Formats: sequence, C-alpha cells, structure tokens
Amino acid sequence: MATFLPILSLTLMAGPTWSVREMGSGGESFVSTDGAGAVYVSSHLPTQLIVSRDYGTTFGNPTVFEDSLGDMVSLAMPEGRVLVTYMNREVNGLIARTSRDFGGTFTKGAAPFDRPLDREWPAYDAVRKQVVMTYSDGYIGGPKSKGTYLSVSADDGQTWKETARTDNEPEGHYAVDPHVTTSTDGKIYAFWNTSTDYDKVDSYRFSRSLDGGKTFDGHFTLQTLPPSSGDTQERWMLGGLAAFGANTVSAFYVAYSKLTVDEAITNSLQVFVRTSTDGGKTFGPAVAALGASERLAAAKELQGKLLPKGPLPYPIVVEVWGAYDSTGILHLVYFDNRGGHRLVNGNPLPVWQLRHLQFDPKTGKSSPSKPVSEPFAAARPAMDFISCCTDAKNLYVTWTENRDSANAWDFTGKLMFAHRSLK
Repeated sequence: MATFLPILSLTLMAGPTWSVREMGSGGESFVSTDGAGAVYVSSHLPTQLIVSRDYGTTFGNPTVFEDSLGDMVSLAMPEGRVLVTYMNREVNGLIARTSRDFGGTFTKGAAPFDRPLDREWPAYDAVRKQVVMTYSDGYIGGPKSKGTYLSVSADDGQTWKETARTDNEPEGHYAVDPHVTTSTDGKIYAFWNTSTDYDKVDSYRFSRSLDGGKTFDGHFTLQTLPPSSGDTQERWMLGGLAAFGANTVSAFYVAYSKLTVDEAITNSLQVFVRTSTDGGKTFGPAVAALGASERLAAAKELQGKLLPKGPLPYPIVVEVWGAYDSTGILHLVYFDNRGGHRLVNGNPLPVWQLRHLQFDPKTGKSSPSKPVSEPFAAARPAMDFISCCTDAKNLYVTWTENRDSANAWDFTGKLMFAHRSLK
C-alpha cells in the first residue's frame, strides 16, 4: 500500500474557492475519482499516477510506468479498483494495468491492443459491471485510421474483447480522437472527430449503444467545421461527452462563431454544447457556453493587451473538458487567450489562463467564467488535453502549464491540480 503524504509544492489561490497545487512535471493530464475520497491524477512524459485518498487534500508519491510512450488516462472504480491505460513502447499499441488497492500495486492486462491505436478513453458501465474503452485504429500523424472501436472488459481490465466499431465513416472520411461515456441505465455514448486531409478536423460525430457495446446506432453529426472557418488543426479540436442520469448526455467541443468588435468582424473559437435528454435519440441546438456579453468583453480585453497593437487576432477558447455534478449542472474548463501578450526574451507570446464555468443544459444558460489558474505566457497551451471530474464534495481539474515557452508543440510542462468545493 502506498504511503500518502502531502506533495511539497506551491499552493496558491486563484479566486476565492480554488486550491491550486503544482504536482511536478507532466503533460496530457487526466483526473478521475471514485466518489468516496480516492482521486487519481495521471500524466505522460513522465507517464505517472499520483493518488489521493482524502478528496485531493494530500497525495502520495507518483507511480511511474517505464514501459509507456505516453497518452495515459485512469479510470476510478468502486472499492479501491483503478484502471490505467497508456501507449506501450513494447507493442506499438495500448496496454492496460489494474490495481485493486488504490494504486498501490498493478497487474498487467491481456488485451487485443498490439497494433497502432490511439486516444484511448475508458468508462465504467455500472449496470453490467464492465469497463468499456474506445480508441482509434490509426491516428493523425501515423497510419490512416480504420475507424474508432470499443472493447469491453468484465474483470476490471485484465482481459478484453473488441466488440464493435463505434463510427460508420466511409473510406476517406477518417475517424479519429474518440471519447466514450455511460449512462446510469447502461447506455454507452460514443464521440469522435472526422478528417479528410488527415490534419484538419471536418466534423464532430456521435453514436450510442443500447446493448452493452455489441452494436452502435444513431450515428449523428453534432457539428461541421468548414475549412474556411479558421484553423481547425487537429490539436486544437478535441472534444468529448458528459452524461447525467439515465437519459441526459452533452457533447462539448470548440468551433468558430462570428464576433463583431468595434464594427470589425472576426472569427472566434468558442466552446459549444449540444445536449440530448432522450438518451441520444435527438440533440438540441448547439449553444455557446460563454454568454454573448462575456465573449465580447473577452475579445475587447484581448485587443487591449496585444503586443504590438494591431488588428484583433482570433479570440481563442481551447482544450475544453466537461463533467456533470450530482445536481445536473455541467462544469466546463478550458484555456482562453484574453490575456493578450507578454514579452518573453523580447518576443510577444500569447497569455493563457485556465477558466471554469457552470452550464445548465435545461436553460442553456451559463455562469460567468472564473479563473482557475494564474495567467502564463506560451506559444500555445501544452497539448493535447486537460481534464475535470466531480464527486459529491468537489470539482477536480488537471492541466499543464508550459510557462514562457515559445515552442508551439510542447507536450509537457508543469503538472497542475486544483479542486474546489461544490457545496
């Protein structure tokens, strides 16, 4: 059993309620919770898992997985069980490891993952007591994708069976960057991006399974991204799903919308949400998560902080992630660039800040966003994703800060964690 000690790191307050902690180094951070006090933070470069048993107040020493290439995520399950998955340097595919003692020890699973797979996401089907995991067979920057698939495990990730393809894209419309979540009555919801040029994202898509992952139907286009709308390069454009109860599921993603600032029209990259309240049969319209007044105010703030002064660049909201709380409110976290520029070694770099808002799918209304992190300068937020999750007590968030970096392709930096009460 691991010994759980406080991490010796800077703790600061961003706003009146967030407790923020630097956890060391890492990228592509992820957080999950079992709802009973266990909180698991993972990252890659290094590929590691850091565990709390007291709702994120203190953490133990990291467990590092030396056989990993990266892309690590965790799935918290009841009674001290936790699954971790990551890209494995031995087989050029994915590996799964299971712990039944809150991450103290792990056993390696046997899985049909010994081929170039990417962007794996696990979820727990509490009705059937099984783990489901989606991934793409091929990826942007590697082999052309053959589709997005689902595998199922009935023993916490020790053995797996690939059951279905979640997408139905024709040849030339490649499915990449999938996500998966489950409902309280056992529905499985799938999400993915499509790309025809294997660089830019063309659309966000959805499907669902009503039979435990054996088949998927209801394939639906959530949003298209015309090439003329702006930079839809794949690393900007990850999205995902969050489910609440038996029949509510929301897709969150970023897309462009027109914004008029002082009579000048620009494209603004913003967070959008589409929600189904009938188990994925139909979806309501896309709703901009930030209110119109805040979108305009953020763009004007950006314009006033440019170095040098000049035409307004794209106001950007990126790397969105979402999670429902127990009351049916969707919490969204993301980076935006309203901070303008900061000079670093004589060069103006964009200033980014992690922000949070609450979105009510019943009304389509949001709270004003609030900062989670301190602002930091970087050519681009560290890739590829950030994460958040909730339990009955807290909202938890992880992200990476590549402070003062002029490298637009950073995949690691300062690993950060924050939590705040939901009471």
